[in-house]
Amino acid sequence: TTPEVELRGNIAGFTTGGTTFQIGIVTINFVPGTTDIDVPGGIDNGKYVEIEGVLQNATTVLASSIEEEDEDFGESVDDISMQGAVADMASGISNFLVGSQRVDASGIAGLTLMDGMNIKVEGKIEGSKLIADEVEIRDSDTKLRTFVNDVIPGNTAFRVNYLPLAGTVTVRTNAQTLFEDKTGVVLKNFSVDDLAATDFVRIEGQEVNDEVVASVIKRVDSVGQDLKLEGAVDSHFDNVSITILGIEYVIDPGGETGFEQFGDSSTLFFAVMEDGDFVEIEDKFPANGIADEVELE
Repeated sequence: TTPEVELRGNIAGFTTGGTTFQIGIVTINFVPGTTDIDVPGGIDNGKYVEIEGVLQNATTVLASSIEEEDEDFGESVDDISMQGAVADMASGISNFLVGSQRVDASGIAGLTLMDGMNIKVEGKIEGSKLIADEVEIRDSDTKLRTFVNDVIPGNTAFRVNYLPLAGTVTVRTNAQTLFEDKTGVVLKNFSVDDLAATDFVRIEGQEVNDEVVASVIKRVDSVGQDLKLEGAVDSHFDNVSITILGIEYVIDPGGETGFEQFGDSSTLFFAVMEDGDFVEIEDKFPANGIADEVELE
C-alpha cells in the first residue's frame, strides 16, 4: 500500500497559480478542488503548514490536505511522519524501505522489524533518507486466545494450537512486546523463557507473513477459558469453514454456530464476508473445533 505521510514546515518555492511547493527538500503536489486546503489568505511562501497525503516517490508527496498551523516551534522543515509496510529488511535496520522511502532506524535501541510489518515512523529527511527518531508498530488487530503448543529454540518465538483442530500459529516477539503474567504466581520479569506447553495466553499483535508479531502477551489461568481466533480470513467455504492464520474452523449453520450481527443468518454473513476481511471466531469452553460465535470486525 502507498505510505501515508504527515509533514510540517514552511512553504517555499511556490508560484502564484501553481500546484506545487517545497517543504525543505520535499516537493508537495496538490490538486485545487480535490486537496482540502485550509490556509487563510491562500498558499504563500513562508507560511507554516501541516500536510497530510501519500508518498509518490522518495521526496514527493501528493497532498490530501494542507492546513496552516498557528505556531512554528522551530521544528526542522523536513520533520516528517509516515505510515506503511516495511520492505527490504535484508538491507538492514539502517536502510530499509517504507513504500519508496529509505529509512534509517539504527538509532532506536532494541528495534526489531520484519518485511510486511505495518509501522508509523517519525524523523527527519537527511539527503534522501528518513532518519527515524520514533517507530511505532501499527494495526495490532490480530487477537489470539488459546494454548501454547511449544517454544521455538532461541526463546523469541513460540507456537499456539487450537486443538482439536490441526495446525499451529507461530507467534514472534521483539523488544517492543509487552509481557504480563496474570496467573496465581506473578512473575515480575515474565518472558518467552517462562512459557511452557499448555499455558493459556491472550495475544494481541500484527499478522506478518502468516505469523503473528505480538505487541502484548498475557498468560492467564486456563480454567473455563473460551478460545478466540481473530484475524484476516485466508479462505472460506460458505456454510462449511473459515480459515484464519492456517487454522480452519468448522461452521455449523443453523446449529452450533451463531452470527449475531446478521440475525444468526449464515446466508447473510457469507454474502457480505470476503477473504481478507477481519473476522473473530469464538470456540466456547470446552473447545470442540466448531465455531460457536462468528463476528465480522
